[in-house]
Amino acid sequence: MVQSPRWVDMAVVIIVAVLVGVILVLLMSLTRPRRRFPDHHISKNHIRAIETAVRMYHRDFGAFPPDSTDMSSYGFVSSSPEALVYFLTTAFRKSPEPSQVAASVDAGPYLDLASKSKGTGLHGHLVFQDPNGKPYVYENNTDGHIGLAGGPHNRESFDIYSFGRNGIDEKGDGDDFTNWLK
Repeated sequence: MVQSPRWVDMAVVIIVAVLVGVILVLLMSLTRPRRRFPDHHISKNHIRAIETAVRMYHRDFGAFPPDSTDMSSYGFVSSSPEALVYFLTTAFRKSPEPSQVAASVDAGPYLDLASKSKGTGLHGHLVFQDPNGKPYVYENNTDGHIGLAGGPHNRESFDIYSFGRNGIDEKGDGDDFTNWLK
């Protein structure tokens, strides 16, 4: 039997060890639970800012901003994301009726629409967007309707969410961003 040089034996051992290491790293990455995308933290911050603005509106008017219902009285047909931008970025004059507002300057605006987080909604108006370009959806749960995400989740107030990177409503799971799952 012919003996191979000592360095060849060592090279074979090193190559086998490296291959085993690579295989172990790949297997561990497959078995570990997936971490949320970094945009999850950005979206959580956006949602907190929107929540604060909605609560400030509620403090001033005694009611949460309307969602997409009957926006024609404000001059346009709108979706929920567009309604949210309208009510949080407009200055209003308080009316004696808590459910009515008139455009002027007694209250608001409650939130500045940063250029990074805005886009165009279904009807051509501005919307707040998550880092993936998906609009944040706002649902006022005090009117008793059941929302898109199977809500209401925050029964006495409102839900804010976006469908995340994949654009699919996963009822708050997967990569959805919500204000009901902390």
